[in-house]
Amino acid sequence: MSNLASKGRTIDYLRISLTDRCDLRCVYCMGVDGIENKIDRDSVLSLEEIAQFARLACAEGIKHIRLTGGEPLVRLGIVGLVGQLSKIPQLEDLSMTSNGQLFSKYAEDLKIAGLSRITFSLDSTDANTYRKLTRGGSLEKVFAAIDQALSLGFSPVKINVLAYQLTENDLLEFIHLMKEKPIHIRFIEYMPIGHMGREVRKNPTPPKSLLSMDQIYDSINRLSLTKGFGELRSLKTEEVPLGHGPATSYTLDGSQGSFGLIGVHSQNFCKDCNRLRLTADGKIRSCLFSDLEIPVGAELRANDEGSLRTSLFQAVSSKPLSYAQQQGTKRAMSAIGG
Repeated sequence: MSNLASKGRTIDYLRISLTDRCDLRCVYCMGVDGIENKIDRDSVLSLEEIAQFARLACAEGIKHIRLTGGEPLVRLGIVGLVGQLSKIPQLEDLSMTSNGQLFSKYAEDLKIAGLSRITFSLDSTDANTYRKLTRGGSLEKVFAAIDQALSLGFSPVKINVLAYQLTENDLLEFIHLMKEKPIHIRFIEYMPIGHMGREVRKNPTPPKSLLSMDQIYDSINRLSLTKGFGELRSLKTEEVPLGHGPATSYTLDGSQGSFGLIGVHSQNFCKDCNRLRLTADGKIRSCLFSDLEIPVGAELRANDEGSLRTSLFQAVSSKPLSYAQQQGTKRAMSAIGG
C-alpha cells in the first residue's frame, strides 16, 4: 500500500535523471555548443546514492521507475545501476528513455540486469531531417535499436515523437511502423522548458512547425483512410500498453501497435499525474513545469533516512493540482529529466 498521496492522487511513479549530458544536440533542446548551464559534476549523485533514494521511495509506495537524462546511456555504470534497482522488492516496473545511439552496446546487458521496457526518442523518419534535428544523429542506429529491443523481448517498446517539424511522410511512415510491428508511438506536444520556454514567452505565437494533438489525430486518420487502412479507434482498457501515462491511445484494426497522443497544453491531466522526478544533482521535483525543488543530496550523502523521508513527503504534499499553463523553467529539459 502506498504512503505517497497528494490531493486525491496516488504517487507511484519516479523518473530519475542520471545525467544532464547527451551525445546529441537536438535543436529544440539545446544550443549547438550543448547545455546552457551544465550541472557541476561534484553535485551529481553517485549511482549508490540514486539506488539508496530509489529503495526508500519504493518502500513508501513508488512502483514504477524510469531512467532518463540527458541521455542515460552516457552515464558510466548504467548496467550495474539497473541491476541494483531491479532487485528492489516493491518495484514492479523499470524502464528507460533513450535516443538509441548507444543502445546496441548495452542492450543485452540491460535486459539481463532487469530493464523491462524501453522508449526511444524519434522525431523524424527521414535520415537527413533527423540528422539536422539532432545535429548529427543516425536514424539507422535508432531503427536498429528498435529491432534489437523487440528481438530481446523488451515490452512494450515505445517511440516518443515530438510534434516538431513533422511531415505527412513522417506520419505515413509511423503508420506503417505501427501496423507492422508491436510498437507504441506517442506524439507529444512541444514543451517550452528552460531557455526555450523563455523564448516562447517573448514570442507566444507558436511557429507553423509545431502541431497540436488535434492536428496529428486528423492527419493520421485522413492518411489511414486514404491508404485504405480504416479509421483510428480508441484502445480498449485491456489493449492499452503498460506505462501509457497521460496518453490518449488509438490503433487501426489489424495493427500490431498503437498511437498515443499527449497534449501537454491542449489537455489538462494534472489531476491524474502520479509522478515525481529526481534530478541528477539530487533535487526532487513534483511538477515538470514548476521550479519548486526539494534538495536531498546532503541527506543521501549523510545517509540520513529520516530527513530523506521527510523531504520525500514534502515533495509529494507540494505537488500542485495544476501547472496553470506555466511556460518555461529555470532548468532545461535535459537537466530535469523529461
